[in-house]
Amino acid sequence: HLSISDAAKARSIVGGAVVVEFPSMERVVFYALPAVGHLMSMVELGKLLLSQNPSLSITILSPTLPVEHNLVSSYISSVSSVFPAITFHTLPPVSLLLGT
Repeated sequence: HLSISDAAKARSIVGGAVVVEFPSMERVVFYALPAVGHLMSMVELGKLLLSQNPSLSITILSPTLPVEHNLVSSYISSVSSVFPAITFHTLPPVSLLLGT
């Protein structure tokens, strides 16, 4: 994993512009819309990519669903146990302050 500080260490100045060089990264990150069908589609795409390149790591980001679904939780657990290269990260809800 490459952190911001690693990126800062890797920068160089070329012609007055800062150029950041990232090493070859083999992680693919998907953002699924907050619907079960979108999550499943992202998982299937991740599986397809892994079948072509087993060294990849797949991360699927998904926003917090308005209502917790046991189906989603069990699906994520099932996928995680069978495909350890696919990880899930649930994004916390965001409150927007209007008028500020």
